[in-house]
Amino acid sequence: MRYLLLSGALLLGALVAAESARPVERVVTGEVVDLSTYLTAGGRGEASRDLAKAALAKGSTCAILTDDGQLVLSLVDPKAAQAVDLTAFLARRVRARGTAYSKGGVTGLLITRLEGLKEKE
Repeated sequence: MRYLLLSGALLLGALVAAESARPVERVVTGEVVDLSTYLTAGGRGEASRDLAKAALAKGSTCAILTDDGQLVLSLVDPKAAQAVDLTAFLARRVRARGTAYSKGGVTGLLITRLEGLKEKE
């Protein structure tokens, strides 16, 4: 009996994990941040813009810090002619639409549409 319960729990866990790994269409709203500056120093907004630009120049990458505090990475489609560049929106609010992929607690968005927003839009 214990073996059946454990097997059932493992199967359910595998099904949930497989379900969460499926791509879904998603819209996120938040601020574009540099990952290095945000994760190491909490840097965001205009006050950390110069530091974030310096980190980006050294190879860091941008993400969207959503209004509910989640970091969403910007993904690149290697087959696409060009990628959406978040750096032009650094320290600004955006609304991004695209296909979200999640794995290992990390979420990335293959952005198909990006628009800059006013401060609290």
